[in-house]
Order: sequence, then C-alpha cells, then structure tokens
Amino acid sequence: MNIAIPRDRQAEERRVVLTPRGARQLVEAGHRVYVEESAGAGCHLSDAAYLAAGATVVFDEDEPYKRSDIVVRVGSPSGADLARLRDGQALLGFLHLAAAPTETLRTLLDRRITAIGYEVIEDADGRLPTRY
Repeated sequence: MNIAIPRDRQAEERRVVLTPRGARQLVEAGHRVYVEESAGAGCHLSDAAYLAAGATVVFDEDEPYKRSDIVVRVGSPSGADLARLRDGQALLGFLHLAAAPTETLRTLLDRRITAIGYEVIEDADGRLPTRY
C-alpha cells in the first residue's frame, strides 16, 4: 500500500500525523510511505529522520497525493487538498464531516473517496481512542 503524509497547511497547525518511528513500522510491514518535505518540522521531526526510517521524502505538494492509495493527515482537507485527491483514494484525518461544507461532502462522494474521521473511530468498548 502507498501511504501519503502531506504537510498540513492550516494556520497554526504544527502537528504531523506520523512520526518517523511510525513510518518505519509501515515500511517494515511492506508499505511505501511518502512524506511531504517539512511535514514534521512543526514537531521538530526532520526529513532526514523520515528518510532514515525508510520513507520517501517528496518535494512537491501534489506528489504525495499522486503516489498514494491512502492520504493520512491531521486535519480536514482544504479545497486545494480535495482537488489533489484521486478518484477512489482513501482519506484519513480529523475530518468532522458532520459539520463539513456541502461542497466537501459532494466532492468526496462524487470522487468515491473513502473518508475516515479519527474523531468517530470507536474501539470495542465504545471508547474513542483517536479522539484529540
């Protein structure tokens, strides 16, 4: 599976969804991880650390979307991010789809994007383990 970690460009967003250790675990499991340049900079995680973990660092903001089956991010996508998604991709993040603009939902539906919001993932006991 090809997994993209784009840089979140929302104002004041410094988080990155995956650490180099997490990237290494995915790579060791046989996946390819594409991390956009400086995606971890706000968390003091360097591109070199991702490279050492076996991830590929890409230098164009479109490239992670072009190379991946799954786009994994922190926050909900901007209009520009939605435009980068390919038909049939999967998108994970704090999506807040219940409050999302109609245009966002229409784009996801029309392009057959599998969208998973971290805020609604429940474990077997009904807890929300990924809730911020």
